[in-house]
Amino acid sequence: MSLRYLNNIDEQKEKEKREYNLIFHNIPEATSEDNEERKEFDNKKVKVILDYLDVDDDPQVDLKPVRLGKKLPNNKPRLLKVSMASVHNKRRVLTVAKSLRNRKFNLKN
Repeated sequence: MSLRYLNNIDEQKEKEKREYNLIFHNIPEATSEDNEERKEFDNKKVKVILDYLDVDDDPQVDLKPVRLGKKLPNNKPRLLKVSMASVHNKRRVLTVAKSLRNRKFNLKN
């Protein structure tokens, strides 16, 4: 096997992993210093969004929200990466998410 062939396989696997990911913007961050509390806070916020958009992700699958980058000193929320259970649900979120801009939807509470 050539090195080029192995690199192509690795690239394909990475692409397949990213296929399930969504990136959320402007989702408030928890102020807690405890890592587990912050993860739970993010998980609840994502579930609120999915419920609001009427997207049923598999409840058995952990959404695994992850904040991207270092915490910013100006309290601006970092991007939030979420791994969905299926590509179908990811596409559904992307389709109906545009409606959030036209609705009064508040995650700050």
